[in-house]
Amino acid sequence: MGSLHNELNQTLKTQLRNKLIAAMKLTNFIDFPEIEFSKFIKNVENDPLFKKLKIKKLISYQRLVKASLSSNFLQLKEEISVNNSKVDLELLLKGKEKIIRIIRELGITKFKQYFLYGDINLPLQEISRKTGLVISRIKKINDLINEISIHSEFHHPSLIGSGEKKHYFKIASIEKTEENSFIIGYFVPNYVRGKYLISYEKIKEAKKSNFFSREEIEKIDKLLKDLNLINIRKKTIHQIIQSAIEVQSDYLCSEDIENLISFTQRNLSAKLKINPGLLCRLIANKSIVMPWGEEKPLKDFFANKKKIRKILVKKIINNEKEHYTDEEIKNKLKNKFAINISRRSVNVYRRELGIYNGEKKNKKK
Repeated sequence: MGSLHNELNQTLKTQLRNKLIAAMKLTNFIDFPEIEFSKFIKNVENDPLFKKLKIKKLISYQRLVKASLSSNFLQLKEEISVNNSKVDLELLLKGKEKIIRIIRELGITKFKQYFLYGDINLPLQEISRKTGLVISRIKKINDLINEISIHSEFHHPSLIGSGEKKHYFKIASIEKTEENSFIIGYFVPNYVRGKYLISYEKIKEAKKSNFFSREEIEKIDKLLKDLNLINIRKKTIHQIIQSAIEVQSDYLCSEDIENLISFTQRNLSAKLKINPGLLCRLIANKSIVMPWGEEKPLKDFFANKKKIRKILVKKIINNEKEHYTDEEIKNKLKNKFAINISRRSVNVYRRELGIYNGEKKNKKK
């Protein structure tokens, strides 16, 4: 009996240790900057074992719901400051105009179908036959997709906090459709391709049929774990943006900050059943382009009551020609927005916004 008890304790300890290791690995993975995440994906997909699984359709791509390519994807932009860039701008731009022109001539529909999703699992020869492109050009288009995924911050740079230490990564735009709904237009092709669909049963059968070499058998578990980590990060980012659209739909439709509702990161973590710490890490330093073209930090979608009140106080001050006292601002909040707060709170918010003594100043925090 004692032996069984000890064995059970040891098993539980091993399981707990493995869970802790897995949690630490996920946390570290979540902390990857987007550029490192894209490099990680490129390395995984360049692995011969991954290519073998993909060709045999043991791994395929599954698109994320209401996800597409940003309508601005094919625009080469040079807005990023040379001083803030760690990449060779001249080298990145050299020869890209020709490839972009080839993609435009191919048409966005075929480009999406054969290079982003749909029939991307086809052999190069088959893609060549269906598109009329020679294989060398197909390879160049694939290289461009990989490069833009890695250097998206150059091709589609964030303009928030330009010149400051805090740097944002512009990940996607929220775009309005003809049906007046919203889709997520990603600037990073990796997200457009979606998550990996893994046929575990078929892989299990393939292991038994000597489809894999001994070396591949030793590598396959790690590869599948890496694919799952990529899936978790992609899926979670997508769910966060989807939730922002769902919760703040009135704000997105009206373009009026008054319609921004209180929905915190804690509310979001409960809704998505995600650890609040991991959620905070994923949201940090990422930005979204609004339907009207304005770029905003992703975290701005998940504001608490205090932040929304500060936004409204700032709006009252900036939208009026005359200067209001704290008492007058307090009354406007009550009459126009049904917000009851003290005069002292108005004073605190105003000072935190950098606006003093009833004077309008554009001083930023």
